[in-house]
Amino acid sequence: MIDPVSGRLLAQESVLVKPGKAWRGAKPGTVLSYSALVSYGWTDEVPAYPVEPTG
Repeated sequence: MIDPVSGRLLAQESVLVKPGKAWRGAKPGTVLSYSALVSYGWTDEVPAYPVEPTG
């Protein structure tokens, strides 16, 4: 999806056109993945992301 005012990309989706070995049984038109831009901007501060333990 593209913002009609700014021309910026807001969302993207990958759609199956022709099934192959990896997607056997899936129908053309099946959405395989998607992503959306929620917000963006500039800052002079490091965001306080939650730290999750790994391992």
